[in-house]
Amino acid sequence: MNNYFMKKLKELEIELFGDQNKPISTNILNYLIPVVTDLLNRIPANMPEYTNHDIKHSYEILNIISKILPQNVNLNIVEIQILIYAVLLHDIGMVINNAEKEELLKSDEFIKLTREFDSSVSDEEILTELIRRTHVQRSCNYVDIFKSNFTEYKIEFEFKGIDLSDYIKNIILSHEKPVKFLEDEKKFPQKLLIVDKYVNVQYLAILLRLGDILDFDIFRTPPYLFHHIGIKNIISQGEWLKHQSITGRNFSTSFIEYHAKPKSIQIHRKVEEFIEWIEIERKDSMELLNKNNSNEYYLELKEPVRANIIEDGYIYTKLEINLDYEKVLNILMGTELYDKP
Repeated sequence: MNNYFMKKLKELEIELFGDQNKPISTNILNYLIPVVTDLLNRIPANMPEYTNHDIKHSYEILNIISKILPQNVNLNIVEIQILIYAVLLHDIGMVINNAEKEELLKSDEFIKLTREFDSSVSDEEILTELIRRTHVQRSCNYVDIFKSNFTEYKIEFEFKGIDLSDYIKNIILSHEKPVKFLEDEKKFPQKLLIVDKYVNVQYLAILLRLGDILDFDIFRTPPYLFHHIGIKNIISQGEWLKHQSITGRNFSTSFIEYHAKPKSIQIHRKVEEFIEWIEIERKDSMELLNKNNSNEYYLELKEPVRANIIEDGYIYTKLEINLDYEKVLNILMGTELYDKP
């Protein structure tokens, strides 16, 4: 792992602990990353057709965050430690063992979920969807497992003896929730004092969320792997082809841009919908940060997400049906349909 945040972490460790002592980065490199890498590599065992969520995805999230982070925002050593841990662990809950698999297949949640699908959908496909929907809480559970069994995992969740695991879990938890969830000051304090460092947990959650959703391109779904797996599930096929249609992307502190060349109208719409989702995340995040009006923690992503989607062998026309709810209610609830008021 050789990115901006790890380099910055090592620089801050030298300032704080001296040149010969880098306890945080050493623990990350020697224990956290090897454990996370091995476990994330097990995701395809129960989610064989799911898009890549390996360690490279986590590294790319950190890379994206470093690109959109303004130069004048200086995260301190505790904030960088929490951010790295949260990014590396945010999808670890997609890993389940055989015992957990059997429990899930017998669970009420699984039975309830089967009702959303027709009989042609296999139990394995439904299980994949259940794992996806519940992975965030399991990611938080993994933090507790790692912390409670230090002799086996050797992953340190402390800064100078202060436990950071609850804040790491809250940031992980946030990546399946709407931005409004981050307004909870107890879960996402903006000025949490850890030893002598103030930590903005809310801002770190915003960074993880943006980095995660912005990792949208062909490298998450390599064509050779698509053909090797032989993906059959229609939803999975759409997700892979959606990623594969991205021909380029660019991020900076001030803008987000995607170019795509889908092969069909259906994939065109999927790409468009996902970019719309990214724009909602950008807009809501900026509104929350502007509401806080902080001079230390901000983003400069004021422009709407740029998108250039090129039609390839089809003509795409976006049709939408919008209802004037007030007029509809007036018709239904007024006197036009009835003889008497």
